[in-house]
Amino acid sequence: MASAPNMSAETHRRSGCFQCKAVSLRCIGSVPRCTRCRTLDLTCEEFSFVEEPVEQGVSLGRRGTCSKQQRGILSLSNSKPTHRKMISLDAYSGRWVFLNLTTKNYLEDTGEVDYDSDEDTAMKDVSGEPDDALQLRSILSHPLSEYSHSESYLLQYFIQSIGPDCSLSSNDNPYINLLTPLAFCHPALRNAMVSVAANQLRLLGDARYANEAALYKNRAIQGLQQAVELRNIDDGIIGTILMLCFYDISDKCDSSWVQHLEAGLDLLNCLPLTASSSQGLRKFFQMYFIAHDIMRRTATPGMVNENGRYGWSEYDNLDEIDTIMGCSRRLMGIIDDISDLPSDGNTVNVMRNAGPADTYIIRAHRLSCDLINLTQTLPAHLQHREDIVRIAETKRLAAFLYLIERVSSTTYRRQFIPRTDKRTLVSKLIDLISSLPDSATLLWPLYILGQTAQDDQDHRRFVMDRLERIERTRNLGSVRRARTAMKDTFRIMDMRYSAQKRDGRFGNISLA
Repeated sequence: MASAPNMSAETHRRSGCFQCKAVSLRCIGSVPRCTRCRTLDLTCEEFSFVEEPVEQGVSLGRRGTCSKQQRGILSLSNSKPTHRKMISLDAYSGRWVFLNLTTKNYLEDTGEVDYDSDEDTAMKDVSGEPDDALQLRSILSHPLSEYSHSESYLLQYFIQSIGPDCSLSSNDNPYINLLTPLAFCHPALRNAMVSVAANQLRLLGDARYANEAALYKNRAIQGLQQAVELRNIDDGIIGTILMLCFYDISDKCDSSWVQHLEAGLDLLNCLPLTASSSQGLRKFFQMYFIAHDIMRRTATPGMVNENGRYGWSEYDNLDEIDTIMGCSRRLMGIIDDISDLPSDGNTVNVMRNAGPADTYIIRAHRLSCDLINLTQTLPAHLQHREDIVRIAETKRLAAFLYLIERVSSTTYRRQFIPRTDKRTLVSKLIDLISSLPDSATLLWPLYILGQTAQDDQDHRRFVMDRLERIERTRNLGSVRRARTAMKDTFRIMDMRYSAQKRDGRFGNISLA
């Protein structure tokens, strides 16, 4: 009788070590050790990872060499690739690409598993993260994450909501491109910026940060005072004064903003050109303070410019439209010259400009010609923005009306014959403003338009409606004061008060 065939080429044994039986492993006769135990020359008591027994050729349970399933299905690939496949970046050229990175991406990859000893692990638990990981985390984290929740929220509100409304161009916005980066390294400027954001929310009816508005403004003022006492004047301090002026204008637009304005002009003149870290910042500061001082004089006809005539940098293009003010530097210079013309109700100004009436007539005619021949050009990167051209044109027409209104209150008014009819100017100005969206940059043209309203009720209603719509956008203190001044002006016109009683009634209004 033939013997029974051998059912298996291998001999199955029931023997094995206790550890293998405990975890249902087939014992191979020698105790395997993990990589850590081999490296440290320790006795390996158990397998910590599934990859380790597979690496040693040891199977778990009944699945393995004797399993009917193929080993290829069970084996785990833990070999590292010798090279990384490079991805072509041609498809991503000129596009934004967002990457999620951690500190591990910046640490050296040796291809080996790093196991810390028990002592290292204990020290790591006590001290937290390594210094290099902390530094990398601070570099890769969001810049606002270093501040408190309320402070980071208010800074983000300024960056996303307030700053973009302060310029006619999103790309050419010094509030965002120049002032905000400076605030991250200058505490006083940052405190002033936070206070502006908190106060703006309060003006819009959100009282959650009303305390922060006063708190951070006080901190900014303290930082400013300390820097002035130490004579440590830099771009950050000038920017702090600018933001404090910004705060006062948006809040109540009272005399406090004028004090900050004059302080900013004084410190800017004392700050040498070499002390400024950026020529762009210097130009922005100069434009802000000079333009606000020029425009506020138009609301106070009797005010004398004690600072003398302002001068722009020799590198400035005087005919280029500034995206903050919405007009050219040359136009602002003409407006400043118009404010220097004497008026009968201003004794101080008459004495300062004492001379024959023919001199004033010649100056008025020269300014009229300058306004007619004025050409305001767009910056090279904004050639497609026709709306900015229309805004600049509204301010040129408003300057013409301002000249006519200024001369009309003098004894030599009959000798001044403007080349453009007043009614024609008013009609063009109303048509231009009607085609533009509600923006605070239209405040000065509307103010000048209201001063020439006379008895035309449609004219008055147009001015008041546009001012009310602009006020609803941000509830700025300057717009509120301008509306109040317009109501008072119309009341005075109706009661036939003299122009002398109107002078200075609502002085120091920010119209820039």
